[in-house]
Amino acid sequence: MTNINNNQTFKGIIIAENWNSAGEIIQVSLLTHQEKEYMIRMDKAGKELIPYCQHTVEINGKHIVELNGSSDKHDVLVVTSFNKVSTKL
Repeated sequence: MTNINNNQTFKGIIIAENWNSAGEIIQVSLLTHQEKEYMIRMDKAGKELIPYCQHTVEINGKHIVELNGSSDKHDVLVVTSFNKVSTKL
């Protein structure tokens, strides 16, 4: 089951979450200053965030709560657009 919220703005640091066998990043997340973590939907717009790992960005997009089973919940962002706010940490 999936719950979808309207477009919102999220600000935080892009972090690498998963790599392929060649060591390339294949999944990133946004870690906010409130220590909330959102997985990024790795569609075309989401993949554009890979070069911005360890940068602060501001993302416009939809927050989706994906429910798997009875208690597993995943916060996912579907990126509409983003801006780099600062350089690499």
